[in-house]
Amino acid sequence: MATNMKFTFDRTLGHGRQGRPQRRRSGSSGEGGRGGGVDPEVLRSLPVTVYSHSMAAAAAAAVKEEDDSIECAVCPAELEEGDEARFLPQCGHGFHAKCVDMWLGSHSTCPRCRLTRRPDLAVRLFLSLHRSHRVAQDLPLFNSLLDALSKSRHAGKAASLVRALEQRFTPDVVTYNTLADGWCRVKDTSRALDVLRLMVESGIAPTKTTYNIILKGFFRAGQLRHAWDFFLQMKKRGSKDESCKPDVVSYTTMVHGLGVAGQLEKARKMFDEMAKEGCAPSVATYNALIQVICKKGNVEDAVTVFDGMLVKGYVPNVVTYTVLIRGLCHAGKIDRGLKLLERMKNGGCEPIVQTYNVLIRYLFEEGEMEKCLDLFEKMSKGEECLPNQDTYNIIISAMFMRKRAEDMVLAARMVEEMVDRGYLPRRFMFNRVLNGLMLTGNQELSRKLLRMQEKYRRADHVDALLKKTDRASEHLYICTDQSKNIALFSHANHGGVAKRIGLKA
Repeated sequence: MATNMKFTFDRTLGHGRQGRPQRRRSGSSGEGGRGGGVDPEVLRSLPVTVYSHSMAAAAAAAVKEEDDSIECAVCPAELEEGDEARFLPQCGHGFHAKCVDMWLGSHSTCPRCRLTRRPDLAVRLFLSLHRSHRVAQDLPLFNSLLDALSKSRHAGKAASLVRALEQRFTPDVVTYNTLADGWCRVKDTSRALDVLRLMVESGIAPTKTTYNIILKGFFRAGQLRHAWDFFLQMKKRGSKDESCKPDVVSYTTMVHGLGVAGQLEKARKMFDEMAKEGCAPSVATYNALIQVICKKGNVEDAVTVFDGMLVKGYVPNVVTYTVLIRGLCHAGKIDRGLKLLERMKNGGCEPIVQTYNVLIRYLFEEGEMEKCLDLFEKMSKGEECLPNQDTYNIIISAMFMRKRAEDMVLAARMVEEMVDRGYLPRRFMFNRVLNGLMLTGNQELSRKLLRMQEKYRRADHVDALLKKTDRASEHLYICTDQSKNIALFSHANHGGVAKRIGLKA
């Protein structure tokens, strides 16, 4: 493995042209698709949120992505501070409220993630653009399709597509980076290295992004030794070639990867080494270190790191506070977690619903029901961040701990409130509440819930629409980090190319 990595780095030095990512252009968008959309009553029930950058930071941290911007997959444009937004409850993707309302008026699927369900359909739609719809098929558009396939864990499909169409779309640095990332997402680092070698042999010089993708891939695959060797090669070659030199993303990846693997001492040394190498840590680096210390070490050490961060002039973000609050609660220091929440708000950092959910969950587990309900009540009244589906699930589950009749009534009220805010209760939880009401003699409330279930029997309806629209090759949107929105349309099946890239009939 070390020999292979050395070969790749040696071939990179002094050879090939420096690949430059091309500027993306937005694709054409079409009219709304055929078929039924979401019921207007359901659409109105989806909560509208005032967007803030703290929401985006938390969403990016949840999926371990550096880019914390949110791009609306419908218009397309990035969400700005103060925009009205809707976050879909099933997948968590966010859009401008007016944009997604228009989309859901004629579709029953998320405009961003529906590609995951039908990769073959997406490819056929792309292949038909020029012939059927007079839409130019250029390299940025092609790379966008590859990016969506790779992020949907269809790396093999993306690689087959590149091989089949390389005469029409000559791969550039973005193409190779996308393929490498796709293989790393499915933990096949040997094929990611093959992509890196092919990239160098094609005369395209890898960038820092390329090396960071491979480095993160080794940690994803649990290959710590290979990650360490690869990082050392980056440092060695970085003294002669700036494109190989580790940057803040490389060090953050190392800190997080080593820490998650339980090698806290190495993670701490890596963090300390950054400054000596002239690479200042970012807030994301501090967040990574605090997170792994909370998970694998002593939370007091994490507090020390947090205090040191403040002393050096860094401003903690919502992820920093949420991670540390979770660590304190996990260590049984819930009161300190609550104090940190107040400190967070006083410092001008707006807590998000995940921050409150952490506190509510641990208060519930510790039997602090009154504190738990007080915090939830503030959320329900809009005094704090509004509750989401997870919040309701935690609270309703807590109602069964004390086994009191009044708690069953409260659980039923929460189910009603949950539905009013557009969240569908899981069938198991709904039946559990219904059973609890009947056992405690609340027949009238039981009948009310049954009537509500009949009125809002939406989950099965939406699932049926989802299957129906997935079978129809109507309107498909692909949204990526690197490009604007692309609209693809077609009913055609291109047999020749389709067979070469392994499409299903």
